[in-house]
Amino acid sequence: NKDFSKFLAEQHKHEQCKGLDIGAYLIMPVQRLCKYPLLFDRLLKATPKSSGDFENIRKVAEEVNKVTGEVDFGRDKAEKSLRGFEIAHFVSLEGLSKKRGASDLHLLSPGRVYLTEWAGSVSRSGSKRSNPELKPR
Repeated sequence: NKDFSKFLAEQHKHEQCKGLDIGAYLIMPVQRLCKYPLLFDRLLKATPKSSGDFENIRKVAEEVNKVTGEVDFGRDKAEKSLRGFEIAHFVSLEGLSKKRGASDLHLLSPGRVYLTEWAGSVSRSGSKRSNPELKPR
């Protein structure tokens, strides 16, 4: 959306933004969450085992690590889902869906998961170019 992009660009110029764009602000809670395991691990190491608080801190550290792992898993899943949408959008923009029957590929079918990406090039049939070696990114 052009209007929204223009609005974000205008907001980015404000002194209150400290030169950070919206992406930087959106990632801050995730970054902060990732600091909690470090905090509780350090607190646990600094707490004597004989302290009445040691077991509670250990439990909190364990739970925080679980939550952080779940957030990481969810973030990875969301990134892969977004990449799947980007690929499907690219295929439709390139007109491949009409020429090659890509609409039959069901790129965004439920249960389909984006795994990885390979680098290579595409050549038209009858081209004298040889097939490139594909390598994972």
